[in-house]
Amino acid sequence: MKRRLSPPLVSLLAGALILGLLIPNQSKAALSLPGPVVTTQWLADHSDQVTVLDVRKQQSFSRGGFIPGAVFVPFERLTQTRTVEGLSLRLMVPDRPTWEKLLSESGVSTDDLVVITGLGEQWLDLARVVRLYWSMKQHGHQAVAILEGGNARWQVEQRGVSDQSRTPLRTRYKSSQPSTNLVVGMVEVEKAALTSEVQLVDVRALKFYTGDQRYEAVVPPQGVGHIPGALNLPIQLLLDRVDGAVWFQHPDDMVEMADMMDVDLTRPTILYCDTGNYAGLAWFVLHERLNNQEARLFDGSMHQWSRANKPVRQGEEP
Repeated sequence: MKRRLSPPLVSLLAGALILGLLIPNQSKAALSLPGPVVTTQWLADHSDQVTVLDVRKQQSFSRGGFIPGAVFVPFERLTQTRTVEGLSLRLMVPDRPTWEKLLSESGVSTDDLVVITGLGEQWLDLARVVRLYWSMKQHGHQAVAILEGGNARWQVEQRGVSDQSRTPLRTRYKSSQPSTNLVVGMVEVEKAALTSEVQLVDVRALKFYTGDQRYEAVVPPQGVGHIPGALNLPIQLLLDRVDGAVWFQHPDDMVEMADMMDVDLTRPTILYCDTGNYAGLAWFVLHERLNNQEARLFDGSMHQWSRANKPVRQGEEP
């Protein structure tokens, strides 16, 4: 003879089931990221509650190992060739369908807390990490942070690594409407070049800013030099090597260094380089570390400016 559950017990079990369906993971729902940067200790404590993305170039897949559970994101997939204002431009932020495909294949859901890491050994590694961070923000995913010091610091602290990245289960990622507050186009840059209302900052090395050298892969001959009125703040001046990893200098030191270059990190600012990738580092400094909400990135940078045959200037600004 089967034993029947009493009505009160049935109601209790049903309520528990409904609650479990509505709140499948209370600990994850309650967790929030502490800010745009998380420490290695924070990640170690919450690794089972976040999605870790490891961005690096495809050729570096086997270098240095992966933080356990991290999903490999090829840097090559963070940009695409797009037609913008009548020009076919390389290395631009992906459009919405392409972006959703990448995030879906990376196993990211729209409500995931995402921590981004990379090799962390060179400033280019950090630039790739920030590029993914900026792209996620630009496409509306706000719950994202980068790992302080990346894999390099993780391993200096003798935390375990895996030889392989995690193979994720595919999701159906849906991004929100792309943000217009983090990026600018040609119209805004042209206006900034003609007025002093918005500060234009070129973050390339001095030799590219002055026109003594050109990044021939993306900048045509008519692009030698810089956008008129732009100030120069080489991004390497804001970086340091700490605990075996390339990382940003202390905010006070960054402000002091910028002051020496006549750059005011608190002003409304448009940042650019050759392709928009390295300028993302400066955007992260101003917008995320120093809370300058009027710092924006010119994603097309000198590639777009010069291909549109806009005026350039050689030498240093007076």
